[in-house]
Amino acid sequence: MFAIGEKVVCISDLKRNIDDIENGVIYPIKNEIYTIREFFEGNGIRLNEIINPKLQYKDGFNECAFYLKHFRKLDYDFAENLLSEITRQVKEEEKVLRRDREQEAQKQFSKVLKKVWKW
Repeated sequence: MFAIGEKVVCISDLKRNIDDIENGVIYPIKNEIYTIREFFEGNGIRLNEIINPKLQYKDGFNECAFYLKHFRKLDYDFAENLLSEITRQVKEEEKVLRRDREQEAQKQFSKVLKKVWKW
């Protein structure tokens, strides 16, 4: 079950209605995270991050809502594990870059010393 205030991820590319596009309606983007603002007619949601103009639809004058089937709950454990793994990889890359810079600096220093000692 979804709840107001809950974070969700858009899992599909939503089919865009030409009339909505012409009227400036913004659609969720696949793989982006959103927050549920409200429910609409049981199977639709509106999102905090997207506020659309009210337009005339079959069911009346409303703001566009998006079907729940296009979203899944944000898996916080997965997100935290992914962030930890990315952080670990970045730290490892930083170590390699630091080592490479130190080795290059040592080579340059050795070249300078060789030139100085030849004089």
